[in-house]
Amino acid sequence: MKGIERDLLKMSVDALKGAYEGLNSMKCDMAAGYVSGGKSDTYGLDWMPESIIKHKISDYDANIVLITEETGKMHSGKKGIGPTQTVFVCDPTDRSIKLHEFITAMMDREPSYRSREVHDVIGENLEEWQNRIGNPSISGASASMTVIRDRIVLFSVMVNYVTGEIFVANSIGTKYGNMEEDTDITKMNDLEFPANQPKNHSFATFLKKPGYPENLQKCSLGLKEEDCIDPWAPGPMRILYLSSLNSGNESVSFILSNGEKIGEWLPWLPWIKYARDPVESDEHALEAYRIFFDDPRTKELVLVAPAPHYSIFTEEDGETKINLDRMFQLDDPSHYRETLLVTPRHNFDAIGRVTSLGKYQQKMKL
Repeated sequence: MKGIERDLLKMSVDALKGAYEGLNSMKCDMAAGYVSGGKSDTYGLDWMPESIIKHKISDYDANIVLITEETGKMHSGKKGIGPTQTVFVCDPTDRSIKLHEFITAMMDREPSYRSREVHDVIGENLEEWQNRIGNPSISGASASMTVIRDRIVLFSVMVNYVTGEIFVANSIGTKYGNMEEDTDITKMNDLEFPANQPKNHSFATFLKKPGYPENLQKCSLGLKEEDCIDPWAPGPMRILYLSSLNSGNESVSFILSNGEKIGEWLPWLPWIKYARDPVESDEHALEAYRIFFDDPRTKELVLVAPAPHYSIFTEEDGETKINLDRMFQLDDPSHYRETLLVTPRHNFDAIGRVTSLGKYQQKMKL
């Protein structure tokens, strides 16, 4: 791990640790309440983590570009974006709807929880989270940070607000630990991604807003909505459905970014890049494919499945890189979208489905 990567990773972990501590130390009524400084649907549990992350990054280097869904683009440096620019793409609170629903339900059941801290209330009711929502290691609300430098993704860091787990994918490998213990990546546990997955047709994607079921059909993969194990699937931590943390009824054949915003799926790319086949360690465990159509839909005037001419992804010297000019042609780059399928490399059913699309798919070379 090079010096600059080590420094950026340490800062990212520190920022997410601050977000984790900030959210979990909030009183439940403040976390579940609306704030006036954000969008019309911004809760305290959205606002607090983002505020802390922005402050940490600005203190580290004001020239860094930070992209979040709430803020859009934060950039205090020189005008314009150079090809070697360091860009942070952050999702400060993924699955805030589910976290808000859970905290509200707990307060409705036990009014004294309103003045209790989020950490305590979740800790006392973790089993109920599992019963209501699923395996908390995957289904928990989370924050993520993905760093782009010199047009390639360097690493991804995710912290689970519910369990305190931290997940890191970088040149050292794919790791996980606990935010409240040692966050030294060299001391974390290895997180494996089996190259073979159950031979079923289950998958995980997001379907719970207008336009997403339609995009699923546009993919022409022959997918059925009833085979989606969670139509409220998490964003960044969706990649963990393919890991050794997932088993039993939640096993999936593949995951899909269903025309979703960049903060939901960009964190997957370092995991795809660095996860190794547990049996053949010189091989990647995962494969990723972009999917596009002749007549793609738009959402808020942004293509949900951009063809190669419009995608931020370009191939140079056999490697997929990110064209920052295309990325920042949007006033708010957090609204950029893609349709991506990620699968274990020996999942021949999923790979057969996507490669049968011919020129309407493109394998990513990470």
